[in-house]
Amino acid sequence: WRTFAFTTLLSLYTLISFVYILLLNFKALNTRPDTTLRNLISQTTKDSSVLMWGAEVEYNSYFQRKAGTMFSYQYPLYMPNYTNESLWNTLCSELTISKPVLIIDTLNPKTALDKAHPCLISIITKQYVTKAQGNNGWIVYTRK
Repeated sequence: WRTFAFTTLLSLYTLISFVYILLLNFKALNTRPDTTLRNLISQTTKDSSVLMWGAEVEYNSYFQRKAGTMFSYQYPLYMPNYTNESLWNTLCSELTISKPVLIIDTLNPKTALDKAHPCLISIITKQYVTKAQGNNGWIVYTRK
């Protein structure tokens, strides 16, 4: 009976895990970007990179676009006693190489673009222009 009990518990755990993952995917699929963002990102190719500034990596997943940097989730760059010059320089170097087609500022107060490192501000001001503003207020920058 121990084998039966173990198998039953293992099956139940597997079923619960599957339902949990299914619910997470359902939530992600229903978190669709607004029309402006959808249209702009849809005009890029799957080889293009789109940087969602402000910890909104689910959009990269939704559209199957790379972020163009290992810092697709930017919170570490803003953490006191963690962030440093080297991390910001790595980000800026990666963006210079990958040249994201779009940079979308999601206006996350925890990752405010106006408080970003000067190297990032320089890349955006020299290489990008404001293209549009999404219905949700997000600002879309495209390459010049």
